[in-house]
Amino acid sequence: MKLVIDKAIPFIKGVFEPFVDRVLYLAPAEIVADEVRDADALVIRTRTRCCEALLEGSGIKAIATATIGTDHIDLDYCREKGIAVFSSAGCNAGGVGSYVISAVSALGRLGGTIGIIGVGNTGGAVERLASGLGLRVLRYDPPRAEREGPEGFCTIEDIQRQADIVTVHLPLKEDTRDFIGKDFFSRLERKPVFINASRGECVSSDAVKWAKAEGLIGSLVIDTFPNEPNIDRDLAELADICSPHIAGYSLKGKAVGTTMAVRQVADYFGIASLKTFEVPLEEDYFVRIDPSSPKVLDEIKRYYDILSEKAVLLSNLDKFEYLRQNYRLRPEIVLCNTN
Repeated sequence: MKLVIDKAIPFIKGVFEPFVDRVLYLAPAEIVADEVRDADALVIRTRTRCCEALLEGSGIKAIATATIGTDHIDLDYCREKGIAVFSSAGCNAGGVGSYVISAVSALGRLGGTIGIIGVGNTGGAVERLASGLGLRVLRYDPPRAEREGPEGFCTIEDIQRQADIVTVHLPLKEDTRDFIGKDFFSRLERKPVFINASRGECVSSDAVKWAKAEGLIGSLVIDTFPNEPNIDRDLAELADICSPHIAGYSLKGKAVGTTMAVRQVADYFGIASLKTFEVPLEEDYFVRIDPSSPKVLDEIKRYYDILSEKAVLLSNLDKFEYLRQNYRLRPEIVLCNTN
């Protein structure tokens, strides 16, 4: 049995070696058809596009992505070919939540009403931190509202009228591509902080530029861009905070993502010893913050110098992937009350 693994996935080297014939660690650009032709499984991240061009004629039986999304995998093709696909849904939710709270704290806007567009694992983590810090939360998620009932959910118009902060946490699908466009921005009433830490293609870049020029949004925070790694410099320069798609790059998130991917491969191939594999979570993977502290804003700012991200990105636009692969993983915010 042969596995091909993205070499940037942390905590995974040496895990499978005692149980399979061969493990090949490659950079995303090196995961090509010739390398996977005799492989049985792939363990990847979002930078490996799993489609016919890569998989046709291969022996791949399973793909595990140590990330929350599957928009980099041709699911229809995999279903047709009987290739099992697994994702690590929710693994980086706490990291993204911590990023969002750090951004609004750094901008001096940790208060008022936050509108969350997409309240799945990641949006839910944002909700828990925001509400724990005293923000009023508006939740927009029509699929959940349909399943669970409308109570507790809002309309997009509610967010446009009432939100001081708008944060997007949508998966990339056909119906979410350019979901946020000029029409959305034109109806904003409070000049909110606008944050995209989901997928770049969920928000129209032209619409963001227009909204910022028209003064329809206050501060702009962008972690994800269309056409990564070839991102729009003008859009990055326009942002108050921007970063190279690392909002979810927390120590816990990476540990959980690797744990999930390993277990999924082990379950599929019947590797009994790895079915309960777990990357241990260390205490320094978390920073504990008391929301009742009068210095809570300073504590969050001290935890993560998020304002420094923009200068690093703008100085290294041609090294977008390098910045991601060599990013120093952060702890996650955990709210506690010491009183």
